[in-house]
Amino acid sequence: MAMPNGISIIPSTQEHYNCPECQDRGYIIIKKFPLIVTECDCVIRKANMKRLERSGLMELAERCSFDSFRASEPWQKKAKDIALAYLASPKGSWFFICGRSGSGKTHLCTAICKELIDKGREVYYMKWREEAPELKACVKDPAVYREKMKKLSEIPVLYIDDFLKGSVTEADMNLAYRLLNDRYNTRRRTIISSERPIEAIAKLDEAVAGRIFELSRDYCFMTADVNYRLK
Repeated sequence: MAMPNGISIIPSTQEHYNCPECQDRGYIIIKKFPLIVTECDCVIRKANMKRLERSGLMELAERCSFDSFRASEPWQKKAKDIALAYLASPKGSWFFICGRSGSGKTHLCTAICKELIDKGREVYYMKWREEAPELKACVKDPAVYREKMKKLSEIPVLYIDDFLKGSVTEADMNLAYRLLNDRYNTRRRTIISSERPIEAIAKLDEAVAGRIFELSRDYCFMTADVNYRLK
């Protein structure tokens, strides 16, 4: 079957396709003799979708994008500009945003992650309040602990949501240092949202705060003291 631009695909008896361009084969024939084929764009889209599913951000990504982020206030526009600038930042840069609940932190971090996934990056969404207790609970099982920490330490992009939310124990700070120090040493992209500003984190552990600030210095932002979920 010839396409208007000269590209052709192999006919199929199937009636419906997810991709009408390649009829779900993943490739398009550019020339038959000699045979030249090219990968269809749907292959990239499918790979991105699988990465999004693995990241744990599928549900959030459906509603949290840069286009849907409301930037009616100057501080919101600045936060969005910093988040967009981060996408072009050098390898190893971190992004840190802090402020009260409902101020748009998760929305911007999710938007960043979605763009990175679309660029082919593997991302993992870590909900601190859920996963930190699980990690602390398996410390007494070294093999399991190492395996879980290895995943969090080596994923190319890690998004930690609600970092240090709630009461913080010495075990929490030991975990935070171990995880962030591993990523600091390997310069892996790390995106962090927290209700605690850098100064408050420094009071808990200067080493943790210092590593966050050093790598997110140009991409560090505190939101306005407003909860839009309550408006």
